Amino acid sequence: MSLSYNLITGRGCQSLADLLEYRNCNLVRLDLDCNDMGDGGAFVFANALATDRKLEILNLHNSDITAGGYSSFSKVLCDTSSIESTFLSNHTLLSLGDEDMPEDVEASLELNRSSENKKQVAIKKILQCHRHFDMQPFFEWDLKVLPIAIAWFERARSVEPDDEVGIGKRKLGTIYQFICSMPEVFEPSPVPAAGDKRKRSAAISW
Repeated sequence: MSLSYNLITGRGCQSLADLLEYRNCNLVRLDLDCNDMGDGGAFVFANALATDRKLEILNLHNSDITAGGYSSFSKVLCDTSSIESTFLSNHTLLSLGDEDMPEDVEASLELNRSSENKKQVAIKKILQCHRHFDMQPFFEWDLKVLPIAIAWFERARSVEPDDEVGIGKRKLGTIYQFICSMPEVFEPSPVPAAGDKRKRSAAISW
């Protein structure tokens, strides 16, 4: 849908944003270039896109929006406050126009464009933004969550096969967190006697 050159102000932006928040909205492209919405309008649309999973193109070019206004999309595109928040971020939006934007916003848009599989995009963002995986919130699930976590890392390896982001180390770190939190389940193997020729093992016995 094109609404370019319509002198749309901040108030008009709110009406359009309400449309994007509508659950059955199937709008894929919205051209709003050359309007008068300013940074306030950008903020309104950023909030609306937090729940939208259909819009791919939001053209805000030449609409009196500064870098500060575009920064409103930073948290929407990649919320780094937690792994879950990053996973639930907007991975659908591909473009906001061709103006210079903050580096983190442009980086998130590039990740969104990197794959049509949005689960893969989410994995990439999580790997880039969360160097340490805090598993403590999942300890209440006991060992049920450990196979799920390991399987997630294996899927992540298929997304980033070169392991440049340290998938293997983070996988081991996750397992280690469970070992430390459940000493009654995980026990270190007995240390061989001094005269025992068998190789000392660091294996974990169940």
